[in-house]
Amino acid sequence: VEVGPDGPRGSPGGVAGISDPHTISVSADGRKLAFSKFTARQNIWSIPVPGSGQVSVRAATRITTGNQVIEAHSLSPDGEWIAYDSDIRGEFDVYRMRLEGGAPQMIAEISGTMYQPEWSPDGTEFAFYGKPRTAGSAEVFVVSVAGGTPEQLTGFPGGDGIPDWSPDGLTIAFQSEGPEGHDEYNIWTISRDSVGGRWSDPVQLNDLPCGRPDWAPDGKSLVCDGGADLVRLSIDGEILGRLATAPIVGQPGSPKFSPDGSKIYFRGVQEDGSQGIWWIPPEGGSPTKVLAFDDPALAVVADFTVGPDRFYLTLAEYESDIWVMDLDW
Repeated sequence: VEVGPDGPRGSPGGVAGISDPHTISVSADGRKLAFSKFTARQNIWSIPVPGSGQVSVRAATRITTGNQVIEAHSLSPDGEWIAYDSDIRGEFDVYRMRLEGGAPQMIAEISGTMYQPEWSPDGTEFAFYGKPRTAGSAEVFVVSVAGGTPEQLTGFPGGDGIPDWSPDGLTIAFQSEGPEGHDEYNIWTISRDSVGGRWSDPVQLNDLPCGRPDWAPDGKSLVCDGGADLVRLSIDGEILGRLATAPIVGQPGSPKFSPDGSKIYFRGVQEDGSQGIWWIPPEGGSPTKVLAFDDPALAVVADFTVGPDRFYLTLAEYESDIWVMDLDW
């Protein structure tokens, strides 16, 4: 844009020949433009859960490919599919893909962005959250695996998201800013009497600031991210325990029960800056590190999924090149 003594003159004009610029710098004489071109390949990788000791993220193998950004994912109950969100089409949609390979299949399509598809325990439905273009905030949806129009379950003015199914498939826990749209998340639930039945209105489980709920396999409690600690809540909202995670500093993230309920896995950072995944007993105790994020070429981002014998991680390979072009004024 041309600038005069009173500010911009006219409308801005696009600089031809540039795609995906990240940062720019103009030479002092205004004749050259340098810019960095940023490429993100953020895909799903897999690594066995160690029986003892810890493993390095360097041993992970790639599940998905492509120049895309994937954030969250979940396994199908039969362990043959993985569902995930991706911006491969320019905005986030939700997909599923066979773990043995094959083309991704779109789960649902709404006008807007969609994130974190979660399989129902019987494998017939997905829960996810998204922000339709017609809505002012993110909401929770459910859609049949067979397809169709997603059903919107929430409608608060604040953001609703990170849904997780109860083991019987009759309740979904999610984080929400609630009807007041405040700045902190609490755990809410929404229920039905039978699979395929009508969903109730959302109910606040507890007013404790907590997010990212994950149900215990027995369906009697759930764990959530309470900031400095992980918190276990009963299905009636009673605080069953605060699980201290020292020597982890900062906020432990993305708590996940193991399939047998004997461990709670979470992401963390130690005081020396090393990162990884730890587990802690549901009743509390000392964390045990099982996976080290020790490859500088693979950035660990967003969520992870715990399967019967494998972790599924979102790992990013970032690349940035510098380009220089002549400017024609």
